[in-house]
Amino acid sequence: MDHERRTHQRIRVDEVVFVTFRPYFDKVGWLKDISQGGICMEYTVLDQDNIQKKNTSVDLFDRNKSFKLLDIPCHVVYDVQVQDEDTMFSSIETRRCGIQFGSMNSVQRAQLEKILGQFSKQEEQGAGFPISEFSREPRWQ
Repeated sequence: MDHERRTHQRIRVDEVVFVTFRPYFDKVGWLKDISQGGICMEYTVLDQDNIQKKNTSVDLFDRNKSFKLLDIPCHVVYDVQVQDEDTMFSSIETRRCGIQFGSMNSVQRAQLEKILGQFSKQEEQGAGFPISEFSREPRWQ
């Protein structure tokens, strides 16, 4: 029997927020959900290099640069292929990655709390496009 190991509530992110890995910024993806403990992201594989699983760091930022969360220590918990139902793009690999945050300094922690508060309000108000659980496409109501 599977049981939920997460200790923090996840908040779905319904706007475009980018995630990139340091130090080379060679993998860029988009945020699916966020919590005090970590994030879920998806990315498109452009080369054969794998994501470093241990002791790395990430940056989160939106396209309007209204917020940023930089150089967050973390490690990858899982990195799995997403099954694409669209046969037109079946040769393009998309992966889903779960990332657990490491120890943050007080500035990083305060920025994370601010971002969580912002996304919590949006989730409560139903702002943005509802995103289906396993798709990047908006689910129109």
